[in-house]
Amino acid sequence: MGYWIVGFFAAAIILLLLLFVILALVLRKDKYDKNGFNRRRIHRNGTKYDDQGFDYWGYDRSGYDRCGYNRYGYDRSGYDRYGYDRYGYDRSGYNRQGYNTSGKNAKGQYNRCYDEHGLRADGFCDPCRYPIALTDHARERMRERLGITDFRKMDAAAREAYQYGRSARQIKKSAAAMAREIEQRHDGKIVLIHRGYIYIFSEENVLITLYKNDRIPL
Repeated sequence: MGYWIVGFFAAAIILLLLLFVILALVLRKDKYDKNGFNRRRIHRNGTKYDDQGFDYWGYDRSGYDRCGYNRYGYDRSGYDRYGYDRYGYDRSGYNRQGYNTSGKNAKGQYNRCYDEHGLRADGFCDPCRYPIALTDHARERMRERLGITDFRKMDAAAREAYQYGRSARQIKKSAAAMAREIEQRHDGKIVLIHRGYIYIFSEENVLITLYKNDRIPL
């Protein structure tokens, strides 16, 4: 008789524990966070999306968050929070440096480094892969003809000529013919004219030499 009573109470205790666990699970399942989602990411309205159409992670059915940006940080028009597309251009067509795909800024000033088509048309390699450099001969000519002795200023002058110098495709046909003649004399190197001087660059963006422009009219 005593064993039967002990077994009865043991079974009752186990049953109560099971009921407690089930109740805890039910209550836990129905517990919603501040946005109205439970642990299964279901909203209290019974769907995976809240009343505004956003899921537990804050994205709508098209993959955009409440601010209108997708997981990659772009809005529906393809621009990020700073107003640039995945190619780095804003809605007006300018990159973070202020130049468009033709290498011009809002004032119409040209910079060769941002003109991919122009680089290829002139015969230059990508300056990101082949940084602008100077030969020892070019440094000597800068010292002689421009009066520049500081190496950093020489580098800056070469970069300026590379960025803003005018090539044969950017000048009149008669002047371009003269520039082509000079290029042929220098074994196909590339002529850029800047601030009254002729700069001779290699395809790999290395300044070979420079001298006064006394022939080519601009």
